[in-house]
Amino acid sequence: MASGASRHGLVIGVDYADPKLRLPGAPVDAQAIYNLMIDPQCGLFPKENVRLLLNEQATFRNIRMELSLEEAGLCLHILDEGPQNEVERNVAEEFENFVEKRIRFTTFKCLVQLAMAVRTGNRVSESVNDAADPGTEVGKARRQLAELEVQIQAAREELAGVEKQMLHLSSKQPPSAETPALSTVKDIRGCGESSCPACLKSLPCEQWMLHETWHDSHGRATYRCPNCQRITELIGTQFARRIEGPPDSIANADQTCALCGHRLSGADWMRRIVARFQNGQGFYHCPNCNRIGELEPVVAAAP
Repeated sequence: MASGASRHGLVIGVDYADPKLRLPGAPVDAQAIYNLMIDPQCGLFPKENVRLLLNEQATFRNIRMELSLEEAGLCLHILDEGPQNEVERNVAEEFENFVEKRIRFTTFKCLVQLAMAVRTGNRVSESVNDAADPGTEVGKARRQLAELEVQIQAAREELAGVEKQMLHLSSKQPPSAETPALSTVKDIRGCGESSCPACLKSLPCEQWMLHETWHDSHGRATYRCPNCQRITELIGTQFARRIEGPPDSIANADQTCALCGHRLSGADWMRRIVARFQNGQGFYHCPNCNRIGELEPVVAAAP
């Protein structure tokens, strides 16, 4: 290992690429590790010789540039818990030859041992006793980092508990009077774009499904608009090109909107169909109330 002012360190912190699963674990851990490495009291690395790459900064070009340094003695690759993501797999494949030669991949718990090994030039196993001694600077740093790890884990568990509770409540409780259960179809993947009737925000249907707030066994659902934050149905879904099922039976009879009572001929309603199930039941876009709902047949007066 290199020693003196020539020591270099590289800390990479990458968490999940999926925004739904993103947690602050890896970047926060990497930042804490970086702060320890450049702390003058620890004497591990000169600040100008340590580079911190987080998420999008951890590109192949940036990593290659750091690893090209002849005296690079340590690389800490911090990844959040869970399955390997694309960045992790690519980094492992791209820099496989470096791993055995001069890079030591580590986790949060092994940080102090590796840092001590770099400073002394000893093997990692030979620094365990020093790192475990609470009376040494390294031992104190290890204890502080362990406490930080506990706080981070507690925050993760609290966040996961809140999210789980919110999902449970939103799936079990129907909308209240302020957020009525409006008629729309739950599974709208691959059906074009839809719009919020309140603010006309348009999004692909796959994205609307991420904002679902309630649905029932009949396929009805409501969604929270990310633009105006209102819970509502959708309009403008392009279901017409994807309809399958038996012929509709309303073509030759007048029908009324079940939501506002607007009356149209069956042929006119057929042109406004939004979705239809295999049994022929359908949902239609009413031109009067601008809502998506079912129809009620008009009962002819007795002769």
